[in-house]
Amino acid sequence: MFKRIKILALPFLMVVIFAALPLAGCGSGTPGGGDLTQQELEQVMTGSLAAYNDASSYAFAFSMDMSIEAIGGSSPGTMDITMRGGGEADIDSNTMYMDLEMSLSQDFEGMEGSQDVSAEIYMLTDWMYMYLDVPDMGQQWVKTPVTDEVKESYNLNMVDQQLAPLESMGEVKFLRYESVDGSQCYVLDVTLDIDAMKDWFEAQQMAPEGDWETLMGDMFNELSYIVWVDVDTNLLKKMNMVMDVDMTAEMVGATEEDFDSMTMYAEVEMTMGDYNEPVTIDLPDEAQDAIDM
Repeated sequence: MFKRIKILALPFLMVVIFAALPLAGCGSGTPGGGDLTQQELEQVMTGSLAAYNDASSYAFAFSMDMSIEAIGGSSPGTMDITMRGGGEADIDSNTMYMDLEMSLSQDFEGMEGSQDVSAEIYMLTDWMYMYLDVPDMGQQWVKTPVTDEVKESYNLNMVDQQLAPLESMGEVKFLRYESVDGSQCYVLDVTLDIDAMKDWFEAQQMAPEGDWETLMGDMFNELSYIVWVDVDTNLLKKMNMVMDVDMTAEMVGATEEDFDSMTMYAEVEMTMGDYNEPVTIDLPDEAQDAIDM
């Protein structure tokens, strides 16, 4: 049962955390807003995505708090996960550094306990090096050639994944103006197109079974996606996601032996900055002895 929960939670964990889950916004506000019409706000979002795609480098930081509860089934219980991290990337040279700390606590029958894991990831053009500090495994360096599959598996393209669904945005609502790191920003509530949401879930091989729109309404108690865009530069400064999901075993193709129902709640925040600034990534000397993965 616990293994089943981890399998079901993994797409949320890897994409919501690293890639988040940029879906429908549910915040207050009205289409258009401030001094801008709905069309102009959509242009702000389109322009911010273009500015990101044109950037030669950037820095980022992220945080995530997530809780999962399984009700019924063979092993009901709860799991709480927190993640913190950040890094910087140089697009032109295909290099990146990211640090990560994760804490996990679980309270399932016969499987109580907690675990803290930390990692540092270095992508240097053709090779990825990773320093791991895992309980019962110790500290070690590992390495692997960089491929598209590796980038996806280890979320080396996490910011790309975070922003990609916004290419199919629906309505954009203006919420307010707010300062981020001294920059005046539009605060926008972005709603994704329903078809884009379905495509995302199908790509993760976790699309609910049944009528899509009805199930989405049944599953999501809250799903908000808020972005902060610099008024002067049109650069994306901050993203915030809140997700509150209730699902039954039937909805996700599980059985009542796995669980009767499951709840997932996640809050994710990502900040971005230092666009187009020089990036220097130095691999520690001890990484030269990294083990091939």
